[in-house]
Amino acid sequence: MRSLPLVRFYSTFRRYAGVRLPVLVLMMTVGGLIEGAGVGVFVPLLSVGSVGEGQGHVISRVAEGVLEFFGSEPTLNALLVLILAIFLLKGLVSLAQSAVTAHIMATLTYDIRTGLVTLLESTAYRNFVGLNTGFLNNAVTVESLRAVACFGHYANTLVALIYSVAYGLLALVVDPRGALLVTVLGVAGASAIGVLHRISHEYSVLTSAANARLQSLFIETIQAFKYLRATNSFPVLITKVNTQVRRLATYVFRLSLVTGGLKSVGEPVGVVILVTVLFVNVSVLGRPLVDVLVLAFVFFRLMGKLMAVQANWQKFSATLGSLEAVEEASNLIGREPDPDGTVKLDGFSDRIELRDVGFHYGDRQVLCEVNIELRKNSTVAIVGKTGAGKSTVVNLLLGLLPPTSGEILFDGTEYGAIELASLRRLFGYVTQEDVIFSDTIANNVSLWACDDGDGECLERVARAVREVHADDFVADTPDGLQTVLGDRGSTLSGGQRQQLQIARELFKDPEILVFDEATSSLDAKSEWAIQQSLDEWKGRRTLVIVTHRLSVVRGCDYVYVMDEGRVVEQGRFEELHAKDESKFAELARLQGL
Repeated sequence: MRSLPLVRFYSTFRRYAGVRLPVLVLMMTVGGLIEGAGVGVFVPLLSVGSVGEGQGHVISRVAEGVLEFFGSEPTLNALLVLILAIFLLKGLVSLAQSAVTAHIMATLTYDIRTGLVTLLESTAYRNFVGLNTGFLNNAVTVESLRAVACFGHYANTLVALIYSVAYGLLALVVDPRGALLVTVLGVAGASAIGVLHRISHEYSVLTSAANARLQSLFIETIQAFKYLRATNSFPVLITKVNTQVRRLATYVFRLSLVTGGLKSVGEPVGVVILVTVLFVNVSVLGRPLVDVLVLAFVFFRLMGKLMAVQANWQKFSATLGSLEAVEEASNLIGREPDPDGTVKLDGFSDRIELRDVGFHYGDRQVLCEVNIELRKNSTVAIVGKTGAGKSTVVNLLLGLLPPTSGEILFDGTEYGAIELASLRRLFGYVTQEDVIFSDTIANNVSLWACDDGDGECLERVARAVREVHADDFVADTPDGLQTVLGDRGSTLSGGQRQQLQIARELFKDPEILVFDEATSSLDAKSEWAIQQSLDEWKGRRTLVIVTHRLSVVRGCDYVYVMDEGRVVEQGRFEELHAKDESKFAELARLQGL
């Protein structure tokens, strides 16, 4: 086994375990040296029966020196007491070592998972949209647990390796020639077993990748359940899932086969080496059997530790793919952090301006020289057909994307200089996608701010629900605000889900409310209810309504019309509608307005 992988993975685990890992290695080293010393003291007993009768062996002389230091004669009883003291000390060190290992493993799952979530919180939106959901979910839920097990196998490998070094040093003292023979045979055996370790690692990586793909398929299946059931498309997806399950099962079987092979090979290899040492020393070199038994005892302990190194390294290799999956997830999430400024915003006092703003997705230009002004407490609409660039403007307003060219000013301060958390606290954001959690209505509206049953907080929730005209349907639910909603709000209609999402934003009491196609899939009644709310908020909040449905923008103070990434028209609803040849008038006619 090469030291390079051990060192490389040491630095990986050091990032998670911190100073506890070098402390653990120090304890392992001390424990290994103590055990080696304790077993070494047995050598005089095995060879001649007591220290006093020793034949001048270096270990006998050291034992005599230790006993004399404590003022004791080198008798058998004194030697036994010394052995007992050494192994009691070794037991205490092992106990402390086990406690540190247990503490690291107990906190490692938490550290890995919270680390990934923290990275996710700080990653740039542009980076996030390129990540695979199934891969991330698999890394957080499955691979993180296997990565912790990987650390346990790594720690056990280190223990066995350090103890093997201690026994190797003892073997050199007892018999340098025999130790050299064992080393040659051990290197040859380790090289042969190393091939199986590499195969085990390969299948571990393939297993983690297959798990991630299967997670993606399951997530997609759950999200598309209604469509799949309604269109009888389940058989196609089930075939795809079954194919992936079979692939995963194949990798797991092959990994288990390699694991079993390593277990079956390790012990015979060790026995072959031990028998070879005995044969060479007794039959070839003609050494006395009693001297060879001393050597055999030390080598037996050494081979036990070496086989433990092999067994634990094999387990480490089998779970290494999970550690690498977690590392890959960390690298992918953390490769592009959200750029942030230092200017903290306390509120919104004047206007937001987009000046000659351009934006590119790779080589594709999405926005070109966009100029938009949002005044405080005004109601501004951004309209246009699908793909005109409206949602990209919203992403820029919320600081999710930085402009490629031009500038965005918030009360005169350039966006790049602003602390994004303070900017986003001023915004409420309602999208056409359902952002509903499988929890109570109160927790969905407050985002768990009222989870402790705070009466004042629940009154704020009720007030937000009334403000969006959702109090009637909430009152009809079994437990009112404490009614638990289905996954993604499956027990609610589309309009009801949108009303609760708007109530959530009102609960936060933002100064600016952005509606990004929030009414695009609503029925007339639900749209009317939301329109009523918008009319009530006019002049009290800054409203930004992004839509392709012109029926909801009649009462807006100003309308920007976008087409192919540009603002092609702007003005009041009536002005734009009156221009027969305008893009706005064309959209109005298509929608029957």
